[in-house]
Amino acid sequence: MKQNSKLVLLLVLTYMLTACSNDSSPSNGQTNGQTNGQSISEKVEQKSTELSEAVTSASESVSELAESAVTPVIEQAKTSVEEMAEAATSVVADANQEMAPESSATVGSEPKEHIIKGVITQWQPLVTFAQPGDTIRFTGMTGHDTASMEGMIPAGATAWHSKLGQEGFTVTVDKEGGYVYKCTPHITTGMVGIIVVGDKNPANLADLEANAGNVKVGGNMVKRAIRKLKKQLAL
Repeated sequence: MKQNSKLVLLLVLTYMLTACSNDSSPSNGQTNGQTNGQSISEKVEQKSTELSEAVTSASESVSELAESAVTPVIEQAKTSVEEMAEAATSVVADANQEMAPESSATVGSEPKEHIIKGVITQWQPLVTFAQPGDTIRFTGMTGHDTASMEGMIPAGATAWHSKLGQEGFTVTVDKEGGYVYKCTPHITTGMVGIIVVGDKNPANLADLEANAGNVKVGGNMVKRAIRKLKKQLAL
């Protein structure tokens, strides 16, 4: 900006000196003491006025140039400040929300749905971890049923037995502990699964191991499922 102002002033001064030099030089038919009816003082006064006007015009041009250059910067700065203020407000709001105590309506997680799928003669996954109130949905039930096994669910828990091929059959698990279930037609081929509700280590695990010996059909497959459960619990 300063370089532009200096350049304008330099051009004005050069113009003034050139004009004065031309007007002070004698022309054809003039003597050294004549200037076509105008005295040197009148010429100087005229050029002084022209110089003043030129300086004023140059100053206005510089001002306009400065304004056109600075205004976008100011506007950009205002925008940046507003954006920073909005970001700061958002951060403060998020922090306040995180620090605010939870209401009784939001304490604890919402119940979830877990999918167990029958694949050929296996349940996938073999072990399902859930929380009290969660729902278990069985899919891929063509040729299969699902049934909890006697003595292999927590005390007070509700037993279940779906129809054969009942797609989308659901059961809600409310009691904590381990639930062992089967597909009745395919228990001997290993279609046994376990649901663990609540703590990772079910309180009734010892009962499950003891009662597995009482299973007459597919007992070995039940014991195998419990062994796999214990391996997962040990991880």
